Amino acid sequence: MKTHYVRLVVDYKEVKLQLFFTKSSISNNWKLLVTTDLSLKYMDAVKLYQLRWTIEVFFKEAKQYLQLGQSQSNDFDAQIADASISIVVYMLLNFRKRFDDYESFGELFRQENRQLRELNLWDKLWGLFYEIINTLLELFDIDIDDVIQKIISEHPNNQKLWAILVLLQQQHDNAA
Repeated sequence: MKTHYVRLVVDYKEVKLQLFFTKSSISNNWKLLVTTDLSLKYMDAVKLYQLRWTIEVFFKEAKQYLQLGQSQSNDFDAQIADASISIVVYMLLNFRKRFDDYESFGELFRQENRQLRELNLWDKLWGLFYEIINTLLELFDIDIDDVIQKIISEHPNNQKLWAILVLLQQQHDNAA
């Protein structure tokens, strides 16, 4: 971490405290970490502080931007739903920020990255759809080839059904 630190154990109002004065090699400013856990090592204290800081940032941003805690409902379930929605929205925004800020820049890379994510999602959704259809067909003891033949013979001009059939057939061929 390229930091320097000094550890002191002090008594403050009859409570033993462990102080870590820390300074990074980049900054001239010293920072102070205080703990009552005298067995805590410096790196463990820093890790705990980083976790705590993440939580503090979440609450600050969720209260400021997502109105966390501002629901005026008297219903407990509504309060829980409001907090849950705020947390989910925060996670989605944070996920988006992670991709926007930490991915390779350049229009070509953005385009390829977007297409790759869309393809992965598309494949997963079609895989899920295929599994649902396949499970239903097995449940009712129906062969997928019979369903495809029936759709072809009864709906020859329906382009949407044809597109779904092509994708289902490809998924079926890939699974086989």
